[in-house]
Amino acid sequence: MDTPEACLDRIRDAWNNADAEAYGAEFEEDATYVAWSGELQHGRQRIVEGHAEIFSKWLDGKKMRVTPIRKVQLSETSAVFTTVGGLGAEDTPHDKFQTFTFVRRGQRWFCTAYQNTKMDESAKVMFNAPHL
Repeated sequence: MDTPEACLDRIRDAWNNADAEAYGAEFEEDATYVAWSGELQHGRQRIVEGHAEIFSKWLDGKKMRVTPIRKVQLSETSAVFTTVGGLGAEDTPHDKFQTFTFVRRGQRWFCTAYQNTKMDESAKVMFNAPHL
């Protein structure tokens, strides 16, 4: 059975494989995606297009590191995860907070809304402790 955690794993795997189509497939058709820069991407197709550009221009082997710090199951068909993340080598420090809103459609989970925000310096210290 699919889970929100499995959807998050597929998102990470698609990023790490620089596969914009697989990345976009994990988002609903009308999903919203707010990048750390404040750019809004609306809809799966725009998410695919935006990430194809990202992966081809500046990804350069950078891997996604994402660690859930809070999971809230709102219902049998919706969940919200707060995560910390970073891009780079395996041991890259966390430098962003993300919020993923997941919904289940049939037997499959998708991300319907995503928000990515830069951490301040105190959060970087707190969320890069060895226990993460």
